[in-house]
Amino acid sequence: MKTERTKYLQRFPDGSVYFRFKGKSLGRLPGAEGSAEFNREYDRLLASVSGIKVRNVGRPAAMLKPKSTKPTIGLFVERYRASDFFADPLKPHLKERPLAKGTQINYRLGLDLMHRQGVTTLSFSDLTSHKANLYIQKIKREHGGAAAVQQKTLLSNLWQFAREFPDFDGGDRSNPMTGKEIKQPYTVAQEHEPWPEHVHDDFLAACDENLYVAFHLLICTGQRVSDVATMKRSQYDGTHIVLTQQKDRSKTPMTIKAPKVLRDVLAKARKSNSSEYIITRRSCGNGSLSRGGE
Repeated sequence: MKTERTKYLQRFPDGSVYFRFKGKSLGRLPGAEGSAEFNREYDRLLASVSGIKVRNVGRPAAMLKPKSTKPTIGLFVERYRASDFFADPLKPHLKERPLAKGTQINYRLGLDLMHRQGVTTLSFSDLTSHKANLYIQKIKREHGGAAAVQQKTLLSNLWQFAREFPDFDGGDRSNPMTGKEIKQPYTVAQEHEPWPEHVHDDFLAACDENLYVAFHLLICTGQRVSDVATMKRSQYDGTHIVLTQQKDRSKTPMTIKAPKVLRDVLAKARKSNSSEYIITRRSCGNGSLSRGGE
């Protein structure tokens, strides 16, 4: 449907339309373009932007001045979802560095949980440290400590994100999610004891060659399983391993010196492995440490 409200629009192939002003998406516009619902939200966002006045484009006189309502956390959730943080990392000219793909997926699930819990109907001016703590403890009781930690992180991120917008109503208060009133929702009760040497010996005696190499890579480099599983032979020059951790948003490569025991293991493995990867799925047995899709 044709509409007179075409300025500040950003249209996507899936049919969604966002209000975009000075390089930032302020929110997704509901309904079909040109509908009454669409027009009301467009005018509300237009009025929320400093220095922009709402023009009479044919709406009833009673609707010319949108009611003064507090922007909800849900409004900033929509802006957050539409921001560069959730963009394709390969997309050029991004103002913010996108989150890792796995983080984007987990955060979307966390934002959905936040919506189901009703927090998105509040405004940031309503989100006091006391209310925030009650919410985090409720999530801990109902969904566990890990989910509570994620909700605390997401609300903190949203607070920092929302502060960049002119309609943020949290004032000059500090981020409530960083206050002392927020009880730590999740802690490791006890560190795992190191495996005794006889367990190492039994594993190395029973595992196949691929897991033997994986064991030494993990022990000698101290890296995550995901980074070791995707390590290519080209990253190892015979003495050092150059690695960029998948969870490192700065994508800064690190150089790890290989001790003699690892150099000997990799030298032997090189003779029997023609794959571009050091760890191959072919000899992984039950598929652990394998790369998805290979």
